[in-house]
Amino acid sequence: MIDLSYNSPLAKIIKSEIRDNGVLSFADFMQKALYHPQYGYYTTKKNIFGVGGDFITAPLVSSLFSYTIACQFINTGFDCMMEIGGGDGTLSADLLLYLQRKNKLPAKYYICEISPDLQQTQQQLLKQKLPDYFANIQWVDDIPDNFSGFIIANEVLDAMAVEIFKTTDEGLKQIFVDIHYHKFIMIEKDAGFELKNNFNKIQQNLSHAIPYNYQSEICLKLDLYIKNLFQKINTAVVVCIDYGYPAAEYYRADRKKGTILANYQHKVLDNVLKYAGLCDLSCFVDFTAVADIAINSGFDLEGFINQGDFLINNNILKIAENTQNKQNSKQRTQTAQQLKELIMPSQMGERFKVMAWSKNYNGSLQGFAENDQTYRL
Repeated sequence: MIDLSYNSPLAKIIKSEIRDNGVLSFADFMQKALYHPQYGYYTTKKNIFGVGGDFITAPLVSSLFSYTIACQFINTGFDCMMEIGGGDGTLSADLLLYLQRKNKLPAKYYICEISPDLQQTQQQLLKQKLPDYFANIQWVDDIPDNFSGFIIANEVLDAMAVEIFKTTDEGLKQIFVDIHYHKFIMIEKDAGFELKNNFNKIQQNLSHAIPYNYQSEICLKLDLYIKNLFQKINTAVVVCIDYGYPAAEYYRADRKKGTILANYQHKVLDNVLKYAGLCDLSCFVDFTAVADIAINSGFDLEGFINQGDFLINNNILKIAENTQNKQNSKQRTQTAQQLKELIMPSQMGERFKVMAWSKNYNGSLQGFAENDQTYRL
């Protein structure tokens, strides 16, 4: 049996590129691992989500999550919606079915999805679940120009390629990927200007000094991504849900090995360079950086809150109660367990955060009505 840990089809391509052109920055390695057109994890891999995949997202925990996002959409008053990164289609399907029951379906529903395989999976599910509405759903690979409406991005930012830095007594180092005995290894080189500049900004805003021999990540792609989003939209509310921290917690002195993870078949790998193109690579989100870039791009920051509080503010407890009233005893117990997983601090409720920005929007968002934690940024 072939050991695919360093011999996946994509690993062979990356090795050839390193031999021909020299080492890759970690961000370039991560970008190829996730989004290579032929062998990238998100562009070509089957069975990413759920029990048979590599990880489970909130929409797969319970339809209550999607129902609650639908409530936030209704609250904004928009008649158009977009999901960035549609996953396996579960969020869209459950959300739209809830809106259908409430007679609040949007006139148009966009799914921004770069993976042809995931597009096909989403289309099959949505055509089956919402045959009469299916013609109103449109797949795009970028935000349409002059978009107006509600945008939801669930676990999108954590999948953006990051650079890894390391502080040393010889100055700031940047991590690159090289080959040693047919395996990928990390090597240190002097950090480039952009990485140094971003590191210095982070350090200036922290109340503590980042110690030596400290390794962590910075997403240099965020700036261009958020600025492009701002330029594309006309009037909108953007809600991002992801696991992450404010900068003061993200770069805490004892978090000296960073936050990047490699998930393969529901296990965390001991080396993020293994199984290139076959495993998920993700990184916790620095929400302070996200907020700063959004504001500097022209967005208004609407709020920052734990997922549990966001869902509670959007009536998940009442929705769960109404759901349980129609269920038998076993189903009610299952719904209660799912609810706890979504909102309890020890589970997804505090680990996941919700941030919203807006452009040309004058309303208020009920998801941030109580326990907003913008002050932590």
